[in-house]
Amino acid sequence: VNGDHVQVGQGSISRNLPFAHHGRGHHAGIGQWLGHFVKTIALGFVMALLGVVIAALAPSRVRAIISTAKKRPGMSFFSGVLAYAVIITATLLLMVTLIGIPLIPLLWLAVLLATIFGMTGMACMVGEVLPGKARSQRTALRCIILGTLFMTVISLIPFGLGWVLIGVLSTVALGTVIISRVGAVSPQ
Repeated sequence: VNGDHVQVGQGSISRNLPFAHHGRGHHAGIGQWLGHFVKTIALGFVMALLGVVIAALAPSRVRAIISTAKKRPGMSFFSGVLAYAVIITATLLLMVTLIGIPLIPLLWLAVLLATIFGMTGMACMVGEVLPGKARSQRTALRCIILGTLFMTVISLIPFGLGWVLIGVLSTVALGTVIISRVGAVSPQ
């Protein structure tokens, strides 16, 4: 507590960092964009891998999710919006109680898993409609990989527009999982 008080200026440290932003130049923008690009590609790869595993383990449930999304897209979106509203409200209510705080990560983990499950169906659906050779001969796994690749590219659209589109798609995905009861029920 006692002793000399030394203060180091911010500029002396950040001046030597390779992509540090100094208010001038374009290196900071390139570094941030490159970091965002690498993270997005890595996330796309992980989502494709998870989608392939999910489709291999539960193909009928993924087909039910795709069927629900095709036949009831509006209801799926509004169910997803309502689900997020309920989840946020439940999170706030759990925060009020000390006993409920440990349940919050479990709640959001369940939401994440349900959304990933639904996004597998969305990726397969997107992969089915993408133009290309042998479109009618695409397997579900190829459709998932193509759809995930396309959604990864979409998420790179600047100004956050890509993430807004992915957000809408993930809301539909969560809604389809809820409506189809995790793919157990296909719409009539």
